[in-house]
Amino acid sequence: MPVPTCRYSLMSYTVQLGFIQNGLLFSVGSLSTSVKSVGHEQKQYSYTVSYLVNSCAFSIESAESIYKKVNFESPDRPDAVVSLLTEYGFMKYHISRLIRKAPQLLLANPTKTLLPKIEFLRSIGASGSILREVGMPQSIISYLLVQNPYIACMKPAKFRQLVNKVIEIGFDLLKFTFTHALGFLSRPNVWQQRIKVYKSSGLSEDEILLAFRKFLLCMDLSVKKITKNMDFLVNKMGWLPADVARAPCVLCYSLEKRIVPRCSVVKVLLLKESISKKVKFESPDKPDAVVSILTDYGLTKYDISRLIKRSPELILANPTKTLLPKLEFLRSIGVSGSILGQTLFGILLFAYSFELRIIPCYNILKSVLVSDVKVVKSLKCISEIDFCSLLENMLLKLDLTL
Repeated sequence: MPVPTCRYSLMSYTVQLGFIQNGLLFSVGSLSTSVKSVGHEQKQYSYTVSYLVNSCAFSIESAESIYKKVNFESPDRPDAVVSLLTEYGFMKYHISRLIRKAPQLLLANPTKTLLPKIEFLRSIGASGSILREVGMPQSIISYLLVQNPYIACMKPAKFRQLVNKVIEIGFDLLKFTFTHALGFLSRPNVWQQRIKVYKSSGLSEDEILLAFRKFLLCMDLSVKKITKNMDFLVNKMGWLPADVARAPCVLCYSLEKRIVPRCSVVKVLLLKESISKKVKFESPDKPDAVVSILTDYGLTKYDISRLIKRSPELILANPTKTLLPKLEFLRSIGVSGSILGQTLFGILLFAYSFELRIIPCYNILKSVLVSDVKVVKSLKCISEIDFCSLLENMLLKLDLTL
């Protein structure tokens, strides 16, 4: 009995060892294959990203995202695809947009897959001839047929009616927005639903079409988003529906993350009647940009309200040309957002010219007090009357010196 047991154990051990050895061999082989695979993938990545950046005008970030969907090691197929599309009137910008939406297009067979489709779309129905009749360039016609091929399948009479409607609304045949407008109006149920929602929010049909011309995507927003944003802007912020129509892009912003935080600052100021009589604006773009840059530099809502209350015109200042140089200068001498918003120094600083007043006065103070810390400390403690008097005296001294 002991011998069979021993044989069985030995056999079992041998078999187990064999499995272990085979496993190790398999692992080594797998590792080798894995290394080759990694090298192959790195080569594909490098080539694909490089091609997309250099030949298709993509940014590195966009090229990397497209690489996840399509990759190649040879330029033959992509070059043939790009060449064919170029021959049919597509410009580099159009091709980039197509590839971004359908990356696999770069690996399509140009003669067997793309050419028949393009030729078919050009010849189908009377859509192409109708668009040429009204003056649309071939490049935009080709773009439309590839982007929205189902439009080409519409009956000529219906398609002509659709084209005339888009022209009537006011879209330019020479711009790509015309093709997108055709796409929106070709979905009558969705179009009528959005018209109904906007009308229920107080907009007239003319105002709705104005908003559509300014920002096409306002007709692609969900009913819920349109209703929520319109309700807040009209009923809580006091905007007229016509104001929204003149700046429809605000409707696509997040209510919780962007509209409410930014509008709360303006609302406080309007309630105090501190700026409504001194400045007027029809679009939130400039005030939104001002609030955004001040927030980025560390100012709180209270700080911003205080600044704008004292200098209402600040809300219409140019963020990059007027505010940014002052903010960068303040940061360079050690003035934080809290100091800027809570002291007279910050309030008065935005009321004066950067080059003509602030810098010359700072230089004079710096020559006397030596350090930035002492300059900032002295300006934080000074009263408004003393500051204005000091400023005028220094400017007078500067003029006399010059």
